[in-house]
Amino acid sequence: MLTQFVRRNMVAQTVSSITGVPVEQIRQQLETQRLPDVLAANNVDRKAFADGMKTRFQGLLGQLSNGGYLTDAEKNQIISRMDKFAERRTLLKSLVDKGLADGTLTQEQAQILIGGPH
Repeated sequence: MLTQFVRRNMVAQTVSSITGVPVEQIRQQLETQRLPDVLAANNVDRKAFADGMKTRFQGLLGQLSNGGYLTDAEKNQIISRMDKFAERRTLLKSLVDKGLADGTLTQEQAQILIGGPH
């Protein structure tokens, strides 16, 4: 439950900092809507959101490391895995976009690979 609460609050804080909408209002939106819908409703660019979340998450990892809950090696390992996942996701998206453009993938296949409407 801890990780769910922390992530939900980080999402609300990130969207709030980008849009200027109060955090509580964003939290309420997230209770009834999916994250992509909240981002769209508030005109939040996905890249800006991802960058904001990464910054907040790295800040949290720094606090956990400073507090002795994580070693520096563990913190660096987590950051490395995050970076590799983001790189993999970007590469997969570019391949799917290319496949859609040249007709080697259907919309349904793209949704299977990416996990949502494309």
